[in-house]
Amino acid sequence: MAVIWLPKISSLRSRGAFAVCGDSARTSALRELVRDCRGVVAVQFLFLMFPLLLLLLGTFDIGLAMLTANRINFAVEAAAKCGAVGSAMCASPAETAAYGASIAGLPGLDASRFLVMPPAE
Repeated sequence: MAVIWLPKISSLRSRGAFAVCGDSARTSALRELVRDCRGVVAVQFLFLMFPLLLLLLGTFDIGLAMLTANRINFAVEAAAKCGAVGSAMCASPAETAAYGASIAGLPGLDASRFLVMPPAE
């Protein structure tokens, strides 16, 4: 049995009095509840779990945002290259936008979200 020394709640003035967790001395129910140390590790785990879970989910969310930005950037570069080369798939600005949206492969990203400007002459 692990022994943890805690100061008694009732005698804060006397520094030498300590209570033992799991002490078998029967006193009042409130004092017994205060001296009971079962479940302390579970409570500490819950206190630490919330910030660690936020850190984990935040890292995951930032990773997904960076992946999405990278995929959009690649799709814009591919559509610009396709339009600059003048291939048959990118003959018009609408076809170039559709090509860029298909390359990105992101749900909810369609050709209307791409703005294709014709080259300045």
